[in-house]
Amino acid sequence: MEHHPYPLLLLDAREEGWPVVLSNPAFDQRISAIAEPAGRPLRDVVPVDAVLRVDTSENTPPLEEILDAARDSGQAALLDVVLASRPGPAQVPPGIGESRTPTVGSVSWAGRLQPLAKADGEVWGLLLVLRDPTEEGGLSGQPQPLSDLALELAAGTTPEEVYAGALHAAVNTAGATRGAILLSEGDTTFTVVAASPGSGLEERLVLQDLSSPVWQIAFGPRRLRWEAGAGLCLVDAEPGAPEPEPPPLPFATMPGWEQLLMVGIRMRGRQLGVLAVAGPGAGWFDHRALDRLGLVAEFVSIALDNIRLIESFARLEQLLRGAVEASAGLVEATEPSIVRRQFLDALVTEVGLSGAALWRRSEDTDGGVELIDWVGLPEDVRRRVAVLDPTTMVARMATGRLEGQLRHASAAPAHSSWPGRLLRLLPVPEPARGVLGVYVDRPLPDLVDGVLVTLVHAFAAAVHQTTLHKRARTVVNSLQHELRPRTVALPDTVSVGTVYRSATAGVEVGGDFFDVFRTLDGQVGVACGDVSGKGVEAASLTAMAVYSLRAHALRGASPRAVLALVNGSVCAQTSAERFMTLAYLRIDPEGWATQLGLAGHPPPLLVGPAGVEVLHVAPDVPVGIDEHSEFEEIEIRLDQGQSLILYTDGVTEARQHGAPDGALFGMEGLLRAVRELAGDPQAGAQDLASGIYRAVVDWTRDGTSDDCAIVVVRRAAAGEGLGSLGMDTELIP
Repeated sequence: MEHHPYPLLLLDAREEGWPVVLSNPAFDQRISAIAEPAGRPLRDVVPVDAVLRVDTSENTPPLEEILDAARDSGQAALLDVVLASRPGPAQVPPGIGESRTPTVGSVSWAGRLQPLAKADGEVWGLLLVLRDPTEEGGLSGQPQPLSDLALELAAGTTPEEVYAGALHAAVNTAGATRGAILLSEGDTTFTVVAASPGSGLEERLVLQDLSSPVWQIAFGPRRLRWEAGAGLCLVDAEPGAPEPEPPPLPFATMPGWEQLLMVGIRMRGRQLGVLAVAGPGAGWFDHRALDRLGLVAEFVSIALDNIRLIESFARLEQLLRGAVEASAGLVEATEPSIVRRQFLDALVTEVGLSGAALWRRSEDTDGGVELIDWVGLPEDVRRRVAVLDPTTMVARMATGRLEGQLRHASAAPAHSSWPGRLLRLLPVPEPARGVLGVYVDRPLPDLVDGVLVTLVHAFAAAVHQTTLHKRARTVVNSLQHELRPRTVALPDTVSVGTVYRSATAGVEVGGDFFDVFRTLDGQVGVACGDVSGKGVEAASLTAMAVYSLRAHALRGASPRAVLALVNGSVCAQTSAERFMTLAYLRIDPEGWATQLGLAGHPPPLLVGPAGVEVLHVAPDVPVGIDEHSEFEEIEIRLDQGQSLILYTDGVTEARQHGAPDGALFGMEGLLRAVRELAGDPQAGAQDLASGIYRAVVDWTRDGTSDDCAIVVVRRAAAGEGLGSLGMDTELIP
């Protein structure tokens, strides 16, 4: 976008106020009301009353309606836009955040509003491209391939689809006859991931050294023009910097590549690449072709980053579940060799790594290390890493000469690398001092670092035959941090109070769970569930349930649909013995239309000035029993001053302390406690939730043996403003 001649603006469609994600210099200099628009709401960047209006008639809809329509429909829109002309930065040097004073006059622009969507169809951004019909050059004659590219990238779900669409658009928009996309493997080797038919390129391109123009363009902001006989032209070099004499391009002498353009592709995670086109159909490339090619590269980078972000979230979910299972498996083993084998095996089978290896300092070498156990390593790799000399990174870490974690690609020394795999090294503390190496086929999310470190410490503790509860708690707490409901801005007419207690000592996440969130269309979603079992095993299913629930409910699906989708996910990924009860409530805070669905869950209570009522809702079957289960939902209404109480069976099945028959707290005890609490007109949502739990504790003398979760949703009384910026939560240790 940086080199595109026309104003471009990328808006975030998921946030209120349409904040700016990216803008190019053409937009900043000619249109923007502030110097640095990134992250600012659209109204701050382009005030509608002074700068932007669509059409000139009185029937023009507000700008927000046009943006909403494009986002909701997913269809591109063509606009006639009138913008007040603005001075460039040379005339008015603005400071950060300072407004610029518009000049008199206006310019008519032709605009295209293009929605950008994820693989599931959710629109995450809107790209606004403005073009002055009176100007010449620029994108004239070549705009359609870029518009088509935006559509293709929005629909692309795999990197291969993005590469194919980008290559097609790059060749067409530059007026070329062939092209290729090359990605760096971390050294002087580039892989050709896409190429035009008949390009003549090999699968891999090996550069002479890092001074090659290909590497310079991939790594830095430069762009390149090449013409046989005329040589290289490196564009965007730093002012005043001497131009080195670069070695020849590896494929510039091949037929069809005598004239070429090349731009860099840079993505998250430091992955680099280049996009090249050659063979201009008109015999030469126009002076704007390189700018258009740069825009294609920007689109490709954004699309690939989006795909990898989605993959990272899915990968993170798998890793967290596997980490819980890996920690749980260490509890049963006592022999160090069994602990070691189970630990490495769990890293591969449960966490999903390609391989795992464990080294320790060798007694036979001076500072070297030897491989003592491994899982998943091919035989040739195992032989290469069986004994490593003192100069290797593994040996230096094992002897304390290299601290922390180290990640490197297949360019590592041959005796410690597995081609096509990334290696991460972690020091193992006493008493199992050594080095753990984990091999993966793609980069791990950064959040996994803490989980892996915790797993290594848990392994060392198990080898020492000490209790694993504290180590398991650390792992599960990192999972709990991901699962605990985030602070959510609720309407000032809604408050939520919650109580949560895990029955497993030292573990803050058990079989019960709750969640409170705002959907994409502003509704309030409230969930409360109870997973079969307790402790770490239940926590792993809880993790899957919460992630699945959020994935489906955040898009505004009805309770009936949410229950069915979560049921399908649980049935597909767990055994028939694993199930859970679930209640899901969806509230429209504007009209207070409320829908409720139950999957084997206890009936909610409706509390208000008129008293307490048990909502007798058909509970249907629990989630995870039958993948073909169907679920119902009911419409209810919370009047002003009323509260709805969701709870798990840890409340009603609590047993009385000291009673011969172990009498249950039951529905009778719950109703009794709620009636006493509801008599206080000042009691809020958290007062009700905490009061119910205190009644359970009094009944059991704090001897509860089951997980317990209580969620209270309250609608403000007339004239009452709750002013909640989130929700209150009481976690019982």
